[in-house]
Amino acid sequence: DQRTDDEKKMIDKEWVEMRMLDYFTRYAAQLRGLSPDEEVRLTFSPRSQVVRIIRDDRQADIPNITMWVSYGDLQRHTRGEISDSELISRIQQFDLSETEIAQDQNIFASVLETALSNTGSEHLRVSRKPSVEYLPGLGVHYSVNVRTGRSFAFSNLQQIGRMIDDTDFGDVQHIEIDLGDITHMLDNDQDSYVHSPTFNFDADSLRISIQKMRDSLRFDSEELRKQLEQIRIQAEEARQQGEDVRRQLEFRFAEQDTLDLSDDVDRFLDELKNTVANYGPTLQSLDENELLMITINWSGRNPTVPERTYLRIKKTDLLRGAEPIIE
Repeated sequence: DQRTDDEKKMIDKEWVEMRMLDYFTRYAAQLRGLSPDEEVRLTFSPRSQVVRIIRDDRQADIPNITMWVSYGDLQRHTRGEISDSELISRIQQFDLSETEIAQDQNIFASVLETALSNTGSEHLRVSRKPSVEYLPGLGVHYSVNVRTGRSFAFSNLQQIGRMIDDTDFGDVQHIEIDLGDITHMLDNDQDSYVHSPTFNFDADSLRISIQKMRDSLRFDSEELRKQLEQIRIQAEEARQQGEDVRRQLEFRFAEQDTLDLSDDVDRFLDELKNTVANYGPTLQSLDENELLMITINWSGRNPTVPERTYLRIKKTDLLRGAEPIIE
C-alpha cells in the first residue's frame, strides 16, 4: 500500500459510497449468470467476510456500509431504459454500524460449534466459535474454521519433566535442556512432498551449573562423581525419550497429510445439514426472504479435504424442510 497517511484518512463514508455507486453504474451489469430477480451487493466493513480490513486504532472510524440492487435494474440501466440517477435511487443502502447481532443468531453460532465439534471424527475439529455477521436484506452469515489432524499428546515430554523433578541433584543449581526447533517445510522442488518436522535433541546442549559452596565446606569427590554419573544416566534417558517424541511427531505430521478424510468430511457435512434442519428454524430474527449462509474454511494440506464449503438456504425454504444448497 503506497498511499500516504493523508490519503488513507480520506477513506470515510462519502469516499466509500462514491466508489460503490461508481461500480454499480459502470461495471456491475457486466456480471454474468445472474437472473433479473437476483441482487448484486457490495459490503465494506471491518467485520465483513467480503472485504477484510486490518484492525487498528482507526477501526472505529472505518465505514460500515452495505449496498445492493437487483440485477434486473442493472440490465435496464445498461439498455438505457433508466438513467444513472434512476438506478442510484433504486440502490438500497444500510449503515452496518447501526446493526446488532440478534440473540437467536448468537445462540445458533454456539449450536453450530457444539454440533460440529461432536461428529465423532478424530481428524476434524472446529477451532473456535463461528463468527456471525448480519447483512440487512441478505441474511446472516456464519464462518466456521475447521482444522485437520489429531491432537498430539506430549506425554513423553511430561515424563521427562517429571523425571528431572524427581531427581536429587544435590548441589546442582539448574539444568538447561535445548529441545531445538520444530519446523514444517515445503520442498520447493517437489510441491507434493512435505518434509516432516525436525526435532533435534543435542546432548551437548545439556549444561549443568554447579554452584560452589562456601569455602568452609568441603566436597566429597567420590560422592560428587556418583552424582555426576547419575546425572549422565538421566540425561541419556531424556535423550532417548526425546528421540521417541521426534519419531512420533514425524509420524503424526506425515499421517495427517496422507490420510483419506473423505468420509470424515461427508460426516461433518451431514452433521452440518442436520443442524441447519433442526435448529435453523429457530432464527426468528430472519425475514422470510433472507438467507442463512454458512462458510466452512478447511485448514491443512490434505488433498481429500476441500479448501472451502458454502451452504445457503432461504428462510422460507428452511421452514418447509427444503435441502440447503452446498457448494
